[in-house]
Amino acid sequence: MFKRTRPMKFMRSSSAVLLTFLSLLISVNATPLATVEASTVSQTKAQLADEEKIKNVINAYFKLRYEGQKLLKAQDFSYLLADKNRNWVQAEKDKREIELYVASAYNLNYMSYQYTLDYESIQISLGQATVHLREGHEVVFAALAPEVSRMANLEHIITLTQTKNDWKILDDEYQDELTRLMAEKNKDVIIEQVRLNYAADAQQVRSSVFHSHNLARLAYQRALTSHSYNRIAAIQYADYWATKRNVTTYHNETNNDCTNYVSQALYEGTSHTMSTPDNYMTKWYYDFPSHSGSYPWVNVDGLRSFLLNNYSNGGRGPKGINLQSMCSLQPGDVVQLRNGSIWFHTVIIVVKLNSSCSEASFLYDAHDVDRFHYPLSYLSSYTKRYTAVVGWND
Repeated sequence: MFKRTRPMKFMRSSSAVLLTFLSLLISVNATPLATVEASTVSQTKAQLADEEKIKNVINAYFKLRYEGQKLLKAQDFSYLLADKNRNWVQAEKDKREIELYVASAYNLNYMSYQYTLDYESIQISLGQATVHLREGHEVVFAALAPEVSRMANLEHIITLTQTKNDWKILDDEYQDELTRLMAEKNKDVIIEQVRLNYAADAQQVRSSVFHSHNLARLAYQRALTSHSYNRIAAIQYADYWATKRNVTTYHNETNNDCTNYVSQALYEGTSHTMSTPDNYMTKWYYDFPSHSGSYPWVNVDGLRSFLLNNYSNGGRGPKGINLQSMCSLQPGDVVQLRNGSIWFHTVIIVVKLNSSCSEASFLYDAHDVDRFHYPLSYLSSYTKRYTAVVGWND
C-alpha cells in the first residue's frame, strides 16, 4: 500500500504545482496584453486630439487670409507661427501685399467667401506634423457681384511643430500663379507691373484705335477659314471641367495641365477635328490610345504657334490670329501669361460681362490652379498675349 500511495501523493503535488505555474503564466501574459490595449487606445485618442488641434490652427490661418481679402487689410497671423523669421513668412506677407494692391486697384475684394480644405493626410512624428491638403473656394468679387468665381485643387504641404499647449506652423508650400511669379521677381517689381498694366488697361478703355484694327483683321481671317468656330461648345466644355479633370477621356498633366485643358475645349469648338497624328512637334492632336497630346496640344508656345500658322501648313484643327490688345477678345479665345522670358500659362475666356475693354469685364477658366469664371484682372501682375480663334480646317 505504501508503495502505491507515494506516487499518488506525488502526482497530486505535481498537479498542484503545474496548475499554479499555468495560472501564473496566464496572469503574466494577460497583464501586458491589457496594458498594450489601453496604451493603443490612449495613443489613438492623443493622435485624434492632435489632429483636431492641427486642423484648428490651419483653419485659423486660412480664415485670416480670406478675411484680409474681404476687408482689404492685411491680417496678423504671427501668433500661429513657430518661427516668424523663416523665409516663407516674409514671402507670404509680400504675396498678401500684392494681392491687396491688385484687389484695391480692380475692386477685387471679396463680398463673400466660402473655402474648403480637403485633408489628404496628416502625419505626426516626434513632435512634428506634415499635412497634405487641397484648398478650394467660392467667392464673390466686389467688381463682379453677384457672379460666383470658383477655385479648386490648390495643393498645400503644411508643416507644424508641437509646443507645450498647441501646434504652430513652420511652413506652407504651395504654387499658384502669383507664387510662381514671385520666384522670379520681387514684390516691388510685381507691384510696378500691376500699376503699368492698370494704366494700360485704362488707356485701352479710352481708345478705339486698336479695337478697330483688330476687328478688320478678324473679319479678314475668318473669311479665310473653312469652318466657323463653335464658341458655345468650347465654353460649355471649359465651364463643366474647370474645377475637375476629364481623366476618363484625357490624361492629367500634373501641375502643368493648363494647355492640355484649353486644347480639350478647342477640340469641342472644332466639332472634334484635330490633326493627323504623324508629327508630334507641329501637329495639334491628342493620341487617345496612348493618352498623350502632341507638343502643340499640351505646350503653351506650341499651341500659340499652331493657331497662328495653321494657314500655311494646312493642318486640321483651329486657326487663330494675334490680337494687339484685349479689346477684341471674345468668349472662346485664348490668353497666355509670361513669367520672365517664358510663356508658361494658358487660359480660355468664357464670359464678356460688358462692352468695356477693361480686364475686369473678361472672365476666364483655367487649370493649374483650377479656376472658374475668374476675372482677367486677377492676373494683372503678368504680361499677356491674346489669340483670337477665328475658325478651323478639316
